[in-house]
Amino acid sequence: MTQGMTRQTRIIIALVFSITLISLSLYAADWTSYGKDEDGNHFYKLDTSAKPSPGIVRVLTQVMFNAEGKARYIEKRKKYGFPTEGYDTLSHRNVLYELNCFSKKREYSVQKVYELTADGKTLDYARAGTYKDWQETPPGSMLDRLSTIVCPQKR
Repeated sequence: MTQGMTRQTRIIIALVFSITLISLSLYAADWTSYGKDEDGNHFYKLDTSAKPSPGIVRVLTQVMFNAEGKARYIEKRKKYGFPTEGYDTLSHRNVLYELNCFSKKREYSVQKVYELTADGKTLDYARAGTYKDWQETPPGSMLDRLSTIVCPQKR
């Protein structure tokens, strides 16, 4: 009888492990990796929920923080007077950008920012107003790398 329960336990553990692997691969299929830096791993997916102006690409990015990146980000929030309660559970940040692919200088505008825990709980959320604050993309940054990937090549 004890051996039967051990076998059942192994089957259940194997089943849970398999479901976890399938879930992770489905999640990864939604997002495309575009690099890694001192903050963590960066992913993106195109946002087709709205039709932007010609030459504008909407893209949702995600940084999965490593320990050092998370600590730096929390310090940055403190420096600017933003709350940090609960940020010990911070896992990742999602940012919806609009990228101006036709501008001579690459420009971006932040539309939404979500800061999330590993289980998807929102720690903070911000949304831009109707005015778009276009900023020049810093050369060599992760955003610059992303622009190179998602913007159509100029002819």
